[in-house]
Amino acid sequence: MAIDLKLEGTALQQLIEGAVIQALGTTGQEALVRHVVQWLTTPTSSSYGSKNSPLLDALTAAAGQAANKYFREKVETDPAFVEAIETLYVDAVKKFLDSETREKTVERMADRLSAAFEDRYR
Repeated sequence: MAIDLKLEGTALQQLIEGAVIQALGTTGQEALVRHVVQWLTTPTSSSYGSKNSPLLDALTAAAGQAANKYFREKVETDPAFVEAIETLYVDAVKKFLDSETREKTVERMADRLSAAFEDRYR
């Protein structure tokens, strides 16, 4: 008598995960949890990018996504919020242009605008 057993996708993955966890036993499972927690909370020593722990990187990314969603909704639905942002920008530009270095700032802006137009319409 032959048995034709087919497992695909999620069912196969769950079967393998269950078998691995069972094979580890209680001691192995505890060691695995300790190892994972240590890895998640230990800062990396990579020379690339962040030196935060993987958990902190994940939390920071999630917070950034939540903030992005919140501010996108505010900009799309709250005219008073948009007006406040516009006022902040206008005030910042006024302070920037009214500073001690106004002459140099205006000269640099004119030079950069001129260069941008030359590059674009050449």
